[in-house]
Order: sequence, then structure tokens, then C-alpha cells
Amino acid sequence: MMTLMKNGKAVRTFATTEDFVANQLKAAPTQVGAPMTNIGNVAELTQDALLGASLDNFSVTLVNACLVAKTFIIGDPTTGIAVQMGGTLLNPTTCSFDGATPGSGVAAMKQMFGFRPIAVRGFNYQTSSTALQFANKLQQVTADVNGQFFRNPINVAAQRRNNQFDELLMTLSLRTPFAFNQTRALTLTVLAGETVSLEFDVFMVA
Repeated sequence: MMTLMKNGKAVRTFATTEDFVANQLKAAPTQVGAPMTNIGNVAELTQDALLGASLDNFSVTLVNACLVAKTFIIGDPTTGIAVQMGGTLLNPTTCSFDGATPGSGVAAMKQMFGFRPIAVRGFNYQTSSTALQFANKLQQVTADVNGQFFRNPINVAAQRRNNQFDELLMTLSLRTPFAFNQTRALTLTVLAGETVSLEFDVFMVA
């Protein structure tokens, strides 16, 4: 917290960015050992995955091999957001937690956000063949206990740092860090035949 002083007396207190993010990282109580449902396969959350998540940035790849656009969801360990949004949401195709088999770490990464919420402050958004993909903005999605969800698109124009050297790569710095946790996730619609890579810059880990 930051306090404004006048004549030696505190007159007003402000929350810092760190205070705001720390509040977002407060995870809802989770019963250890309780089963958790996922879109796709459920993987065991290993200690190695937890340690990697607490120290490093992480990345995901979204491959759309279909003839129509598809929407992917990053996070949502309980699938509560996916259920409330309806429709078909795909998990990332691969992620930086994978072992020898591509995609093997995706389910564990999803569950990790329920145990160890992570705030990110920026990311690289790279697409494989057409800059038209950038018209599809990442959506910050939040669900609540009343069965409602809220979507907030990330403002690319206001938060883009650069892409002057590569028209297929965009680097964004978030004005307010985004926290992945049990009730917050990101969605992105990927064009037909396109592959998107997202590399997240970790700001804080609960």
C-alpha cells in the first residue's frame, strides 16, 4: 500500500499494482486430492511442474488444422468458464510443460492455475502465415459463483510494444497484469489453418 501524508498525518491510502495483483492471485479454497474435471485428459500435477511454473515464463501453441475458425481456452482448471460460455472450446495443442510427447503437459498446466495462480504482465503473440489473425483479440474471461461470466478483450492497439520487424509477431505489455486462477482464463479464436504461439511473461506467482 502507498500512503499520502500531509503535515505528518496519513490522509489517503492507495493500492499499488502489486497489491492489486496479489488480491487477484488469492485462489478460492481447493480440497487437496479432490477430482477436477478438464476438457480433455486429466494429468497428474507434479512437483516439477509446480517448480517450473514458479520460476519461468511459459508458452502455449494453438494449432487449428480445421477448415473453420476455432476458439481455444488457456486456463480454466475446473472447466467452469467453458461450461458457462457454452460451445466447443479447445485446449492448447502444446505447452512449455510438455515432456517428450507434444501436448502431454497441457492438462497439468490447466490444473496448476487452480493450485498456483499466476499473473502475467505481457506476452508475445505470433501467428504462422497471416497477420489477419491479429484481428482476433485475446479475451480475458472471468466466471463467478452465480453462474455468470464476463469477457474483456485485451486492447492490442493501446498495449502493443512493437511488431515493426515481423508482421506476424506482436509483443504486448499489459497495463494491468492478468492473473490466471480458478475463475479467470484467456480465450482466443484462431483462423482456419493457422498456428498461434503465445509466450507469457510471468509477473507474480501465488
